[in-house]
Amino acid sequence: MFHRFSTLLFLLFLPLIGVSQRSREYQAERSLQKKKWEHAYSLLKKSIHKDSINIAALYVMAHYFFEQQNPSYQIDSAYRYTTLASQSFKQSSLRQKERLKKFPIDSMFLQNLQEAIEATAFERAKKANTERSYLDFLAGFPKAKQYEQVVQLRDEVSYLDAIRENTFIAFKNYFSTYPTSIRATEAKAHYEKLLYLTKTADHHLLSYELFVKTYPQSPYTDNAEQHIFEIRTAEGTAEQYRNFLEQYPRSTRAKKAQNILFNLVAHTSELKDYFLFTDSLLQVAEQEKHYLVPILHAGLIGFINDIGVEVIQPQGLELADEYRCGDILEDVLVLSNKIISRSVLLFMLVMLMLF
Repeated sequence: MFHRFSTLLFLLFLPLIGVSQRSREYQAERSLQKKKWEHAYSLLKKSIHKDSINIAALYVMAHYFFEQQNPSYQIDSAYRYTTLASQSFKQSSLRQKERLKKFPIDSMFLQNLQEAIEATAFERAKKANTERSYLDFLAGFPKAKQYEQVVQLRDEVSYLDAIRENTFIAFKNYFSTYPTSIRATEAKAHYEKLLYLTKTADHHLLSYELFVKTYPQSPYTDNAEQHIFEIRTAEGTAEQYRNFLEQYPRSTRAKKAQNILFNLVAHTSELKDYFLFTDSLLQVAEQEKHYLVPILHAGLIGFINDIGVEVIQPQGLELADEYRCGDILEDVLVLSNKIISRSVLLFMLVMLMLF
């Protein structure tokens, strides 16, 4: 008999227990309005402990952490509970959503709260204005409408950090970390310049040569080669130019080195030591040692040397008075409409053989 009576009492009071549990969220909301923070938090914790997807409890808990006067004010926690409430709301039935409207809670309430929290978090990140603050925002609020703006702010403040550090490592870290940043190209340019200046700061030949070897694609490789050329040929000897050509045959200064080397040895016995010659080229080189005499053939003027070998074929030229008597030893002949150099003619033949 007693057992049946106890069971009856339990059944009678069961709806009241449910009402009491459901009213915790209302009580917690009222406690928040009265700034009774601990009481509100205690009620919400109990509700969430009993039902982890209690939308009303999650929603009010988000409000709890979003109250700036609350000693436990915490934006990230507020956002976390809002996200949980939104996820639970999407999974709830139509009947549950209708009941929640009486609280009142609906998708618009949840969205407004979420956007308010995101806006506050955005202002917090801007106030700190550091790479870390923006990274924290991007990690914690990946769906915020301020996301792209924060990406730009992060890139900019990080670039300014690199400028302040002003090292090639700082700029390399920047464009490696943020390759899509609008500052990436500029950072790359700073990196290349500072890398070159750092690696060649002592202005030693070894430093320039090591740079060219290590960073052949650098935009400053050509500048390094110019320094190498100047240092290696500082004394201006034929041997130095030959050594340069042997070490850097593909250098943009190779042609210049060849020109200078040829002019240094063109009229010396060393010519054959520095350039590869055929018999015909050796004959041309030998002719350079003889003086020239103008000749007239079929109305055209040409030049032969003192042993009768034709050096410059007859062509339509007007001959200056100083060349009419012959005995021309000059390497360069200034004529009416052109300048002719015996050494240049020889050099052109040598270059054809070399390349």
